Amino acid sequence: MTDITLTIGGTRWGGWKTVQIQRGIEQVAGQFSLGVSDRWPGQDVRRDIRPGDACTVQMDGQTVITGHVDDVAMRLRADSREIEISGRDATGDLVDCSVTDKQYPSRTMRQIAEALCKPFGVPVAVAAGLTLPVMPTFRADHGETVWEVIERLARICGVLAVADGAGGLLITRATTTRVATELVEGQNVLEAEGAATWRERFSTVTVVGVLPGSDGLFGAAAAGKGVATDTEISRHRPLVMQAEDASDRAGLRVRAEWERNVRSGRGRRVSVTVPGWSHAGGLWQPNTRVGVSLPSLALAADLLITSVTHTLDDGGTRTQIEMVRPEAFDRIPMPEPRQGGVW
Repeated sequence: MTDITLTIGGTRWGGWKTVQIQRGIEQVAGQFSLGVSDRWPGQDVRRDIRPGDACTVQMDGQTVITGHVDDVAMRLRADSREIEISGRDATGDLVDCSVTDKQYPSRTMRQIAEALCKPFGVPVAVAAGLTLPVMPTFRADHGETVWEVIERLARICGVLAVADGAGGLLITRATTTRVATELVEGQNVLEAEGAATWRERFSTVTVVGVLPGSDGLFGAAAAGKGVATDTEISRHRPLVMQAEDASDRAGLRVRAEWERNVRSGRGRRVSVTVPGWSHAGGLWQPNTRVGVSLPSLALAADLLITSVTHTLDDGGTRTQIEMVRPEAFDRIPMPEPRQGGVW
């Protein structure tokens, strides 16, 4: 039996009827929705839960969300009172709230993110071995939320900014960690679907920008560009973008490669639903790789898990796993064009 615990102020809550927990590398805050009884079975002490309460959510003893309750909805029945609670990681405040400081000269992404997150009590960490460039000049725009600024920084640096499940923000890249359990049609796959599109993909991605100025570099000489080619797009489909901030030519190339890879990855997605919430090695986790064999979809590949949604309802427990090709969120070279199939 899968164990789910919501802890608020040292009190552990049970009586679960419905559960949905979603985490992913394309969202900065994991989120949960729980249908609960406000009493432990056999107890008469009412336990109130309020919006704003600090909380943690654990699955099988592993903390997956550390944040706050956002919403509380109550329903009264003849013999019971039920509560539906939803909330997010502490990084959810970064999505909702505006930036107050505007200028960040000569700082790395980590330093800027730390300055942005400090008022919210959200620590920032960087994955081991990941080096972040110094931004000669960086300015937050009026009206931007904290997350919009961090997401813009992540695009410039070609990295991911994700919740770490412990109330912090982690700056990282797509991992090479591979799950031993494979997703195999006819064995552990309840449902599967795939979709491919060229709508947001382009044969070339060009990022143009202004190089950091100096006494000897100005005007046309200060302009630069970075170009990345998607060799799978066989017809003329160019995209030209303005860089979000001043950058050197190497930085503009990084930005172009990141844009090409993300668009390629998002243009080809696979979703698989499996029974339960775990594989042989533990919970299904975003930012891990898994082998997928779906002959009915003509798919056999190692894919990157972008999000997992754990659900409990009248149909039991299951996990929906969203996946893309591994190069989607990294600057690794694009593979050669495929000769057949859409994956």
